[in-house]
Amino acid sequence: MVMIILGVIMIAFGLYDYKNPNSKLLRIFNLGPKNDTDKEEVRSNGSVGIFGGIMFISIGIIAIFLKS
Repeated sequence: MVMIILGVIMIAFGLYDYKNPNSKLLRIFNLGPKNDTDKEEVRSNGSVGIFGGIMFISIGIIAIFLKS
């Protein structure tokens, strides 16, 4: 169950990074691009976060099925 919750959180942050590549939140964590030309790098980071969230959810569902 915890893996599924972590997966949902990772997907939410990944979507935020993907849709707002130049946001203040990313600048606070120094993950944002210094200028507008590096937006694609942050979008790939958002895509990786979404994929990681999907993997966490998949692992959580498999663990629940194997448990029962």
